[in-house]
Amino acid sequence: WDDYFGEDVEGELVDPQRMLGKQYRKHGVLFLQRHDEDSKIALKVMLFEAEQRFPADLPKLLASQLDGDEPLALLLYPMSEPGRAQLLFSPDLAAQLPETEPARLVGQSAVPALKKVGELDEFREFCLQMSIRLYWVERSLGWIDESTAGVPEPKPEPVQVKRSDLVKEAFRQAWEVGGLPFIVAMSAFLSFSVLRFLLRSRRRHRFPEFDIEPRLGGEHGAGIGAVLSFGSTTQSPSVQKSQTVDYLGGI
Repeated sequence: WDDYFGEDVEGELVDPQRMLGKQYRKHGVLFLQRHDEDSKIALKVMLFEAEQRFPADLPKLLASQLDGDEPLALLLYPMSEPGRAQLLFSPDLAAQLPETEPARLVGQSAVPALKKVGELDEFREFCLQMSIRLYWVERSLGWIDESTAGVPEPKPEPVQVKRSDLVKEAFRQAWEVGGLPFIVAMSAFLSFSVLRFLLRSRRRHRFPEFDIEPRLGGEHGAGIGAVLSFGSTTQSPSVQKSQTVDYLGGI
């Protein structure tokens, strides 16, 4: 409990049990930081396991974290259970909102999150919905200038990207997704392809020679039909099946 409710708990995302991977934790912190830059109500998230229960004296344990100079919304989020999340406001913010406001915001954010597949996508969608709804809370309190609200930001100019940079980015993403297994699989595939090519290039075909008795004093019979010629030992018989001229057809 000290990792959650201790005196030195800081940061936008509290995850002492490491339920988020390194990459997901980085993205989560960046998202919360951007929210704090654009909103007057800061958003802080604490992650719990699905079967963990919140202590009865929760407001008392979080009093030190809720007391501050800026309005704060503290979200306690159990993984895989968005509907059981709890939202607490700092005293100055709670005094200006109805008591049912935290439960309403949690319910509205949980409905879209439950439509996602996987606990990570649920958590991401829940935080996104909560950020949007805190914006509308600010508007209801009159903290946003209506004359500038909703004005779209200028679009950045398109940046020319080199082909080599795209290839490097593709390899970087492949390494992050597959990493070492991807490299091993590609090496095995290339090795198998090279070995198969070498074996097929060195293949030799041997054809039997039959001793046939002369007929009517000649070395072979009448030339009615086709004569097959296998002149190469490096190609298969099916490739060398070419008919020769029937030069004995007039006999």
